[in-house]
Amino acid sequence: MEANVYFFAALVSTGIFLLQFILSIFFGNMDTDIDVNADGNADIDMSSVLSFKGLIHFCMGFGWFMYLCQPPYIVLHYLGAVISGSFFVFVLAWIYKLCYKLKQENKPEQGEELIGRKCEIYTRCQEQGQTGTEYVVYIAINGAQRELTVRSIQGKSYQEGDILTLKDYKEGIYYID
Repeated sequence: MEANVYFFAALVSTGIFLLQFILSIFFGNMDTDIDVNADGNADIDMSSVLSFKGLIHFCMGFGWFMYLCQPPYIVLHYLGAVISGSFFVFVLAWIYKLCYKLKQENKPEQGEELIGRKCEIYTRCQEQGQTGTEYVVYIAINGAQRELTVRSIQGKSYQEGDILTLKDYKEGIYYID
């Protein structure tokens, strides 16, 4: 009889989870949670872990663990079920954390913000009639490697693979030395 209670709890919580999951896939702009957000902003935050979704995840882990253990239940079964339910909530928090990282917007880095950054010479691209020597370098911009055209201030020659620092930015041109 007691196993039926755990089976029912696991089944209902899994059904609610699947319903929320399907609704979030097809109607992602709608908030299917029971939370009330007074400012109207649908943020993903850690308080959502301790909300209805967190309770559903805990009940899924706890219920399925207890159902699979079968009676007679001992204290270790309950301890294992609590750990299992907590693991489900931990996975939910981890997924929220990953989603929150995706939600954050990058502030574009341009111009003088890049001065002082290390860059690696990729290739030389010198055209006739230009003052100084131009290079294409690899540099980290917004957490990603990008190619950037730079110019040597003193016309100094560099080899591919040299690591240098951006020294100046004038009129849309980056300078190294």
